[in-house]
Amino acid sequence: MGRSALSLAATAALFTTPASAATITRSFAFTATDFFYPVGGPASVDPATGRVTVTFDTAFDQFDFASGVTFSGNFAPGGPVGYTYLADDDLLVVGTLCGCGEPVGTLFSNRDAFGLGIVGASGVPMFAFFGLSEAATGTVALADQVSVAAVPEPATWLAMIAGFGLAGTALRRRPYRLRAVRYA
Repeated sequence: MGRSALSLAATAALFTTPASAATITRSFAFTATDFFYPVGGPASVDPATGRVTVTFDTAFDQFDFASGVTFSGNFAPGGPVGYTYLADDDLLVVGTLCGCGEPVGTLFSNRDAFGLGIVGASGVPMFAFFGLSEAATGTVALADQVSVAAVPEPATWLAMIAGFGLAGTALRRRPYRLRAVRYA
C-alpha cells in the first residue's frame, strides 16, 4: 500500500505545474449562431465554428499580440489572428489584426474580420461576444447565441490516463481471497 501511495504522489508531482506560473496555454472551441445584422446581412456562415489556442501571461495586460495564437474555423479570418488579454477582467479577445491602429477583433463592413471575447479565460470560460464582418456583402454580424468550451491540454489528458492506470494497477494487485460457499 505504501508503494502505491508513493507512486501516486510522484505522478501527481510530475504532471502538475507550480501555482506561481503565470504563462498559460488555453484552447477554446466555440460555436456562434443566431446572428443579427446591424449592417448588411446575412452572414455566409451560420453557425460559425472554430477553435483557438492562445498562450498568454495572466499577470499583466497584453495588447494586439500576434504570436502565441492559432485559429481554425469554418470561415476565413480575413488576415493575421491576434489577441488582447486584460488581466484585471480576465478577458481574452481573439480576432483579426487589422494593422490600422484599431484593437484586435474590430469589425468593419469593408473587410473580412472576426472577434471572439471570453470572460474567465484563465479559469472557467464564459461568453462575452462574437462578431463577424464580410467585405463581399458589406455585412457586420453579431451572434446572439455563443457557446465556448475550454479544451483540455494534452498534459491534462496524460495525467488523467496515468491516474486511471494507477488506480487500475492498485485494484489489480489486491490479494484475491477465495470465499467458501455453503449450501444449506
